[in-house]
Amino acid sequence: MLMNKQQQVVVDHPGGPLLVLACPGSGKTRCITQRITRLLDEEVSPSNILAVTFTNKAAKEMAERVKEQGYGHKLTICTFHSFCVKVLRKCCHLLGYKKNFSICDSSAQKSLLTKIVKSKGKNPKDWQFNPRYLISMLEGKKNQLLEDEEFEMGLKEEYVEILREYQKTLKASNTMDFGDLIYNTVKIFRENPRVRDGYAIKFEHLLVDEMQDTNKAQLDLVK
Repeated sequence: MLMNKQQQVVVDHPGGPLLVLACPGSGKTRCITQRITRLLDEEVSPSNILAVTFTNKAAKEMAERVKEQGYGHKLTICTFHSFCVKVLRKCCHLLGYKKNFSICDSSAQKSLLTKIVKSKGKNPKDWQFNPRYLISMLEGKKNQLLEDEEFEMGLKEEYVEILREYQKTLKASNTMDFGDLIYNTVKIFRENPRVRDGYAIKFEHLLVDEMQDTNKAQLDLVK
């Protein structure tokens, strides 16, 4: 596969942190694919390589490109969220969940929040209590890794009650929403150094195809 000079620098980087800023279509995924195959050529164990990206489509594309290069190794190439699910299935007991936890989709989120809003005597059709608005508040909290006390500071009490009950209901039913996946994984890594270090030792090579640079949860997970 032909590479330009800048792409080859990425592929041949000897090791350690490397940040690549590039526009869409400039070959980021190609660079990571070639870097993975180079590492495998150098007899790095596939089990020591972790490649993550933001969308399922991008993760599938990366895996297919590596396969096209003639490597059928069992690599961990996945999205941030699916990687977190792998971690949580093993370690979620540290946060009081059972390993067979369910994942709540957006439809179930809206349904649950609508029910809670109505139970508080509020109208979910009002923009202030619209489930989508409340979900955006929750996503903001989890994407920025805010603790409950920090998040609730300055919030109206009615919001605090609704959002607390939402999270309590999920926990009681052994369920996490999409935002919980990275949030809870980072929490486990922060509070359990031995678990974190175990993954850091296992994955000697971490390649990130794409991430949301304004998302603190994703950034802290990578770190």
